[in-house]
Amino acid sequence: MIYLFLTLIIIGIVVLDQISKLIVVGNMALGESVTLIDGIFGLRYVHNTGAAFSIFSEHTEILSIFTIILIAAVSVYLFTRKNLKLDLFTVALAFIIGGGIGNIIDRMFRSGIFLKGYVVDMFEFLFVDFAVFNVADSFITVGAILVAIAVLMGHDAYWQTKKS
Repeated sequence: MIYLFLTLIIIGIVVLDQISKLIVVGNMALGESVTLIDGIFGLRYVHNTGAAFSIFSEHTEILSIFTIILIAAVSVYLFTRKNLKLDLFTVALAFIIGGGIGNIIDRMFRSGIFLKGYVVDMFEFLFVDFAVFNVADSFITVGAILVAIAVLMGHDAYWQTKKS
């Protein structure tokens, strides 16, 4: 049951991410900005060939391959665990997997050149000079923060085999 729940979280993130990107691509011109909350938050349609803050933008295929390997490794780690418990750590890993899949779909199929595509980004904070990001990025970031919190709270105890 836990595996089903985690799978549904991952699928939900991917669907939410892809729908949000389709809406932006279908309704905004590349580079167009729309203010949603004056001086605070808006939408700006951009293409990102790199990772966060456009780093590695000249090495999209290497970034894509690394992302696929990372998604696979985290998925294998999560879905092959015995005595898996539904906790902060496992949900955080599902967030990271879902976000990673959402972005790798873009990299694989946008631009028409396999693994050399771009990620559609759209969310923008207007009160600070910060990267434009998307739903997948948000889940990856929240997932990473939750992993750190879980580890700081002593998550490793959850993986210990408990003897009756």
